[in-house]
Amino acid sequence: LYNIIKGQTEYPYTSTSTDVWDILKESDRDPNNPNNVILFYTGWSVNAAQEYNSGKGWTREHVWAKSRGNFGTAKGPGTDCHNLHPVDVSVNSARNNRWFAECNEMYYDNGVATGCYTSSTQWVWKPRDEVKGDVARIIFYMATRYEGENGEPNLQIIDSIPSDKTTTLPIHAKLSDLLKWNQEDPVSDFERHHNEVVYSYQHNRNPYIDHPEYVDEIWGTVTLPTTPTNLTLNAGDSQITLNWTDASKETGYYVYRSTDNTNFSSIDTLNANTTSYSDASAISGTLYYYYVKAFNVDGKSNASNTVSGQLINSNSNATDLFFSEYVEGSSYNKALEISNFTGADIDLSSYVIKKQTNGADSWSSGLSLSGTISQGESYVIANSRASQSVLDKANLSTGVSEMTFNGNDPVSLWKNGVLIDIIGTFNSTASFGTDVTKIRNSDVISP
Repeated sequence: LYNIIKGQTEYPYTSTSTDVWDILKESDRDPNNPNNVILFYTGWSVNAAQEYNSGKGWTREHVWAKSRGNFGTAKGPGTDCHNLHPVDVSVNSARNNRWFAECNEMYYDNGVATGCYTSSTQWVWKPRDEVKGDVARIIFYMATRYEGENGEPNLQIIDSIPSDKTTTLPIHAKLSDLLKWNQEDPVSDFERHHNEVVYSYQHNRNPYIDHPEYVDEIWGTVTLPTTPTNLTLNAGDSQITLNWTDASKETGYYVYRSTDNTNFSSIDTLNANTTSYSDASAISGTLYYYYVKAFNVDGKSNASNTVSGQLINSNSNATDLFFSEYVEGSSYNKALEISNFTGADIDLSSYVIKKQTNGADSWSSGLSLSGTISQGESYVIANSRASQSVLDKANLSTGVSEMTFNGNDPVSLWKNGVLIDIIGTFNSTASFGTDVTKIRNSDVISP
């Protein structure tokens, strides 16, 4: 493979002629907005033309950190666009030159969850699920392309975390986790597009994108369990019961729980072939979120779908549906969650979501809902151009105006023409929810 992909056409890092900036604007272009690029570690869409903009724009990330081999930004490994992606400036600083490995402390950028993880005890970084396989295949490419010939570094992948985080040795970690990520996050169309564009300039390819099976053949094999599917939740007055479809190749399951749908922790470990779990430690009045992962000796599966619910108090059912979560993120990352704690399944055909633009004028004509929301379940509506991590949780994705709200647009829920719940204040132009996620207090079960 080295002989096939070596000798690429090289471009300068920064120049008035074609440079790395120009190539990345094309390779990482937002397919929904050609004026923007997608930031690698966060999925945010930003103006491509602004480039660094004195730290207010985006920057270029060396996935194989340029200090690991000390090759900097010189032509060759320092400007190889197979190793480069646009990233947010502050997120790039947070990643620094951390090794890639499993970790579990969510990294927040200005209070916004990025989907990436780090550690306060180890110098490591885990990218968001949508690109962790991309990272693995980039690291495998770099170790294949740069073999120490013609003055180039001899890059090596190791399966341990070095104690010296400042080392400039040409090494990167961690092999076993990269092998898992390659399996857990298959090659995407966005990744293929990046490969094609870089090929059109450099005239070499990342073979692990074209043939991901080469990873196991060259670097070793892991056999992860399949992902548990069809997770459902049934809430009673004393416990919450989960059911799912059995995975395969597992030796057991981990059950994860959260009260904010962001910070999950494992609450129990189950044996293989288990397909149900009852949480008897749930507290009345608290809304819980759950997912399940299968595990074996090689690692963990991806998470199942997420479900949510809380204990039912037969004497205090909700009076109607209500907004339980509001997401107003960057670009098109907009979502609303509606929850049902009425004690019965609800037909959504009587419900409409409306928006008041900029807190002025009248309510919009409205987004009519359909389907059924079961007791104890939630229903998520997302903007159809939101990031994949948002869309994965959506029951409905749409680009209608009601789902293009900004932080000063009151959003309301109506039933049979009657207003029953609202986020924001009608006829107020004040900003109340810009670039934030708002979750209803756990003791609220009615509009």
